[in-house]
Amino acid sequence: MKKASWISKSRKIKPIKGFGMKKSMPNLTFLGLLGLLFFFNGGLSANDRQKEQSFENEISGLIQPFIENDLFQGRVLVAKNGKVIFNKGYGFANMEWEIPSNPETKYRIASISKQFTDLIILQLVSEGNIKLEGKIRDYLPSYRKETGEKVTIHQLMSHTSGIPNGGHIVNGFWSRSEHTRINYSKKDFIEKFCSGDLEFEPGTQFRYTSVGYIILGAIIEEICGKPYPEVFAERIAKKIGLHNTECDDNLSLVANRASGYARDSFGWKNSDYHYMPILDGAGTVLTTTEDLYKYDQALYTEKLLAREYLDLFFKPIVAYSEPSFFSSGGYYSYGWIISLLPDAKSRDGIKIISHGGSIRGGSGFFGRQVDKNISVIILSNTEIGSPALREIGMDILRILNGLEPLNSYKIPVRLVIGKEIVGNGFNAAVEKYEDLKRNDFQLFDFRENQLNSLGYNLINKGMISEAIAMLKLNVEAYPDSANVYDSLAEAFMLSGRNDLAIKNYEKSLRLNPENANARLMLEKLKK
Repeated sequence: MKKASWISKSRKIKPIKGFGMKKSMPNLTFLGLLGLLFFFNGGLSANDRQKEQSFENEISGLIQPFIENDLFQGRVLVAKNGKVIFNKGYGFANMEWEIPSNPETKYRIASISKQFTDLIILQLVSEGNIKLEGKIRDYLPSYRKETGEKVTIHQLMSHTSGIPNGGHIVNGFWSRSEHTRINYSKKDFIEKFCSGDLEFEPGTQFRYTSVGYIILGAIIEEICGKPYPEVFAERIAKKIGLHNTECDDNLSLVANRASGYARDSFGWKNSDYHYMPILDGAGTVLTTTEDLYKYDQALYTEKLLAREYLDLFFKPIVAYSEPSFFSSGGYYSYGWIISLLPDAKSRDGIKIISHGGSIRGGSGFFGRQVDKNISVIILSNTEIGSPALREIGMDILRILNGLEPLNSYKIPVRLVIGKEIVGNGFNAAVEKYEDLKRNDFQLFDFRENQLNSLGYNLINKGMISEAIAMLKLNVEAYPDSANVYDSLAEAFMLSGRNDLAIKNYEKSLRLNPENANARLMLEKLKK
């Protein structure tokens, strides 16, 4: 197989000849003295040090708005040419005790974990224990027959299997606490949530899902005869010395594990419980920025995979053009998104290999530019989400390539307004909203979901009249949206003003005749 041009062999720094020998100082030439000065200054010229300082200032500037608006806490590590040039922590590993993060703080990396599952599968392929073209039932006999004899391992790895997320049931699992609190066995979970009728013919479409990787995790356990966390530790973590990396199982005591937090419109709260073991293979890895960087550097060697399988690991497999939660388009390989940064100096653009992750209690972004040995790692113990961290990460990659950052992530206005309600009251918050809309529209996200979410947060706090006022503002901003009238109708109904609830549900139904909720509520209200 042809060697990938972007994978370089690791290099060892040779010792300086004569350094530490018994030669007298006068025998050192002027050039030798310069060489020693260069060595003791970290091998950096004044110009290089100035560039590094400039990078550090620009990266800090990118992150600062997120800190000022209380949106981010976690750690950011950036490396170029195999050297760490930025390594900082923000906020707390534990808010209640105000314990700051440190380089050994472990974060949930969610779907960034998927690439480790792909690595293990490729190791098993290289050993002859599994075939990429093999079917699910070849390795997991308990799996549903009709689907299991049709879908291949490759299709699971590339999100082309057609196995659905389970419709409203699995969507409910990811988003509703009553499902995350159930300690399903893997067998029961796969049978209940990962065995639906195919949505499309396997191999014909791309649709991102965690379900395929949960199945892959179970297949790895079946082949290796061990729990997934043990396989991961033996085949990856111990092999390359990731001493601060393991799989999260909720119950074990884990040194330096960051506590997880979510933020609603009024401030931070503890993340909801999420039973982790059923996500083995899809998103259970806990790690540090420094361990993830150590793993990144190992990928330039053959410590984890032989060269031909590394080439396969990074090979673009399936193209997708529709915007998604992790990228606006590109290719998917095995556990990686391959995209291009537009660059006027390069006809083909700058190749970036990356992945993000979001889960209860954690978010992350891991980006690599292999031709310059650049790594960008951002880990957080909050539910800020991978799209936001991806925006920061891609802008850092732009800066490192001499490009202007896009600064395209907009601050959710509901968080600013919610904070204002807590600090200065509802009327001041409305004034703040109007002021931001007039003067800082480009900096904030004013989409309809912002005030809609804030309205529901107010409802949940029992502030019904304030919720109605906020949702009225949303109706004024988006008079053609069926959803905003539906939400306002619900608030009126909760306040006992059924006449206004009926009026707004009817308006919502006129704008969207398919709104089943509005139709159902009208039937109840008119009885």
